[in-house]
Amino acid sequence: KAAKAAKAAKTATASDDDAARLKAERDAAKARAMEEAERQRVEALRARTLEMQMEKSKGKLTEVTEDAEAAATATTTTNDAEEEDPHALAPGTMMPNKGNGGEAEKYVWTQTLDDLEVRVAVPPGTKSKEIECAFAKNRFSFKLKTASGEPRIEGEFYAAITPDECYWTLEDNAYVSCFLQKAKTGAEWWPHVLVDDPKIDTKKVEPENSRLDDLDGETRSTVEKMMYDQRQKAMGLPTADEQTKQDALKKFMAAHPEMDFSNCKFDGVSGASPFDASA
Repeated sequence: KAAKAAKAAKTATASDDDAARLKAERDAAKARAMEEAERQRVEALRARTLEMQMEKSKGKLTEVTEDAEAAATATTTTNDAEEEDPHALAPGTMMPNKGNGGEAEKYVWTQTLDDLEVRVAVPPGTKSKEIECAFAKNRFSFKLKTASGEPRIEGEFYAAITPDECYWTLEDNAYVSCFLQKAKTGAEWWPHVLVDDPKIDTKKVEPENSRLDDLDGETRSTVEKMMYDQRQKAMGLPTADEQTKQDALKKFMAAHPEMDFSNCKFDGVSGASPFDASA
């Protein structure tokens, strides 16, 4: 009996060990399953987070790209606008008349490099004694001695004049012609007579050749250079100063054949072709 009892106890113990081992294995398998599920959940969360970040980054990249394209377009438009059109007038100016002057509200005017002529229309039959015209170095005043005083003109000259060499005349009792001597003769073309009046584009001034013959050598050279530069710009060609620079570069390049100018830029022009020393 004792032997049977011992054997039964041993069998029971073995059964308990097997049950404990099976339970442990089941618990381990369950733990592994839970761990795998958690890992998959974490991976899925990471994948979703990454996807969201990529979508967000894509949106930002699209915004940045669109902004960059808009900026590039704006820059191109600005650069195109800044490119000088040889036939366009300077902003806020008008084309000069045949006398290289312009029109104001109450008078028309012409000019040379030395003087100006202002013509004011007055009521027909106006007498000289009814005219009040005064010249100062920097100011001009004109009016009629009538109840209205019109046409009345007053303002500051664009530049100084020589009052002692200025005068006015009445023509056909309908126009007053005022002759104004510039203080700096041969210096520049005036954009307007009085500072508050409309401007002309002085780059469009075309002095007559006959007037050039009346100028001294230095002044004539200056005017001829201005005219040459205007013609060159109209044709898209270099001005006299720009041509001088290019010629100097040609000489320098010819004197230094050992130097590579292929990647050099001169005044925004890349490459050596514009200044080919062999030309």
